[in-house]
Amino acid sequence: MNAMKAILCAQAQAVGRPALGSLAMAGLCMGLAACAPPPSDPSDYFPLDNGRAWTYDVTTSLEGHVPTTESLTVNARAAQTMGGDPAHRRHTSSGNDYWIRSDKTGVYRIASRNPLDRHAQADEPHRYVL
Repeated sequence: MNAMKAILCAQAQAVGRPALGSLAMAGLCMGLAACAPPPSDPSDYFPLDNGRAWTYDVTTSLEGHVPTTESLTVNARAAQTMGGDPAHRRHTSSGNDYWIRSDKTGVYRIASRNPLDRHAQADEPHRYVL
Protein backbone atom coordinates (compact mmCIF):
# COMPACT_ATOMS: atom_id res chain seq x y z
CA MET A 1 0.00 0.00 0.00
CA ASN A 2 2.94 2.37 0.63
CA ALA A 3 3.93 2.20 -3.04
CA MET A 4 0.41 3.25 -4.09
CA LYS A 5 0.42 6.15 -1.63
CA ALA A 6 3.77 7.31 -3.00
CA ILE A 7 2.52 7.19 -6.60
CA LEU A 8 -0.70 9.04 -5.78
CA CYS A 9 1.18 11.63 -3.75
CA ALA A 10 3.71 12.18 -6.54
CA GLN A 11 0.92 12.59 -9.10
CA ALA A 12 -1.01 14.98 -6.88
CA GLN A 13 2.09 17.07 -6.17
CA ALA A 14 3.09 17.12 -9.85
CA VAL A 15 -0.18 18.56 -11.12
CA GLY A 16 -2.17 19.20 -7.98
CA ARG A 17 -2.65 22.08 -5.61
CA PRO A 18 0.70 23.72 -4.94
CA ALA A 19 -0.92 25.93 -2.28
CA LEU A 20 -1.81 22.95 -0.06
CA GLY A 21 0.42 22.25 2.90
CA SER A 22 2.39 19.01 3.10
CA LEU A 23 0.15 17.59 5.82
CA ALA A 24 -3.03 18.29 3.86
CA MET A 25 -1.53 16.69 0.74
CA ALA A 26 -0.42 13.64 2.74
CA GLY A 27 -3.94 13.29 4.13
CA LEU A 28 -5.44 13.55 0.65
CA CYS A 29 -3.08 10.89 -0.69
CA MET A 30 -3.80 8.53 2.19
CA GLY A 31 -7.53 9.03 1.72
CA LEU A 32 -7.30 8.30 -1.99
CA ALA A 33 -5.26 5.16 -1.37
CA ALA A 34 -7.62 3.96 1.35
CA CYS A 35 -10.72 4.05 -0.88
CA ALA A 36 -9.17 2.01 -3.68
CA PRO A 37 -9.35 -1.77 -3.65
CA PRO A 38 -5.94 -3.43 -3.77
CA PRO A 39 -4.64 -4.46 -7.21
CA SER A 40 -4.74 -8.13 -8.16
CA ASP A 41 -0.95 -8.35 -7.63
CA PRO A 42 -0.08 -6.41 -4.45
CA SER A 43 3.45 -5.68 -5.69
CA ASP A 44 2.22 -4.03 -8.92
CA TYR A 45 0.56 -0.64 -8.44
CA PHE A 46 1.07 0.37 -12.06
CA PRO A 47 -0.92 0.45 -14.23
CA LEU A 48 -3.75 1.79 -12.15
CA ASP A 49 -7.12 0.26 -12.93
CA ASN A 50 -9.03 1.30 -16.04
CA GLY A 51 -11.87 3.65 -15.10
CA ARG A 52 -10.18 5.34 -12.13
CA ALA A 53 -10.34 9.12 -12.11
CA TRP A 54 -8.56 11.87 -10.17
CA THR A 55 -9.69 15.48 -9.96
CA TYR A 56 -7.17 18.17 -9.08
CA ASP A 57 -7.62 21.86 -8.33
CA VAL A 58 -4.81 23.46 -10.31
CA THR A 59 -3.80 26.93 -9.19
CA THR A 60 -1.74 29.08 -11.53
CA SER A 61 0.11 32.00 -9.95
CA LEU A 62 1.95 34.44 -12.18
CA GLU A 63 3.78 37.45 -10.84
CA GLY A 64 1.64 40.56 -11.18
CA HIS A 65 -1.58 38.59 -11.84
CA VAL A 66 -4.37 37.28 -9.67
CA PRO A 67 -4.00 33.50 -9.13
CA THR A 68 -6.55 31.39 -11.00
CA THR A 69 -7.81 27.95 -10.03
CA GLU A 70 -9.44 25.39 -12.28
CA SER A 71 -10.33 21.72 -11.94
CA LEU A 72 -8.55 19.08 -14.00
CA THR A 73 -9.80 15.48 -14.08
CA VAL A 74 -7.53 12.66 -15.25
CA ASN A 75 -9.16 9.36 -16.23
CA ALA A 76 -7.35 6.03 -16.58
CA ARG A 77 -8.38 4.39 -19.84
CA ALA A 78 -7.76 0.92 -21.26
CA ALA A 79 -4.26 0.00 -22.39
CA GLN A 80 -3.49 0.26 -26.12
CA THR A 81 -0.69 -1.18 -28.21
CA MET A 82 1.77 1.48 -29.34
CA GLY A 83 4.99 0.57 -31.10
CA GLY A 84 4.28 -3.12 -30.49
CA ASP A 85 3.99 -2.83 -26.69
CA PRO A 86 1.13 -1.94 -24.35
CA ALA A 87 0.82 1.64 -23.15
CA HIS A 88 -1.67 2.87 -20.56
CA ARG A 89 -3.78 5.83 -21.63
CA ARG A 90 -4.73 8.78 -19.44
CA HIS A 91 -7.37 11.22 -20.69
CA THR A 92 -7.82 14.67 -19.16
CA SER A 93 -10.88 16.89 -18.91
CA SER A 94 -8.97 19.45 -21.01
CA GLY A 95 -9.01 16.95 -23.90
CA ASN A 96 -5.38 15.80 -23.74
CA ASP A 97 -4.38 12.14 -23.94
CA TYR A 98 -1.16 10.66 -22.56
CA TRP A 99 0.25 7.15 -23.00
CA ILE A 100 2.37 5.85 -20.15
CA ARG A 101 4.63 2.83 -19.60
CA SER A 102 6.70 1.62 -16.70
CA ASP A 103 9.77 -0.52 -16.29
CA LYS A 104 12.62 -0.88 -13.80
CA THR A 105 13.82 2.65 -14.65
CA GLY A 106 10.52 4.31 -13.69
CA VAL A 107 7.18 5.47 -15.08
CA TYR A 108 7.35 7.48 -18.28
CA ARG A 109 5.18 9.06 -20.94
CA ILE A 110 5.79 7.76 -24.46
CA ALA A 111 3.24 9.84 -26.41
CA SER A 112 0.64 12.56 -26.12
CA ARG A 113 -2.20 14.03 -28.15
CA ASN A 114 -3.88 17.38 -27.65
CA PRO A 115 -7.39 18.14 -28.92
CA LEU A 116 -6.01 19.62 -32.17
CA ASP A 117 -3.90 16.55 -33.07
CA ARG A 118 -5.39 13.78 -35.19
CA HIS A 119 -2.80 11.26 -33.96
CA ALA A 120 -0.63 10.79 -30.91
CA GLN A 121 2.80 12.42 -31.07
CA ALA A 122 5.67 10.25 -29.80
CA ASP A 123 7.87 11.64 -27.04
CA GLU A 124 11.48 11.30 -28.18
CA PRO A 125 13.04 10.65 -25.77
CA HIS A 126 10.27 9.55 -23.46
CA ARG A 127 9.48 11.74 -20.45
CA TYR A 128 9.70 10.34 -16.93
CA VAL A 129 6.72 11.19 -14.76
CA LEU A 130 7.61 9.13 -11.67
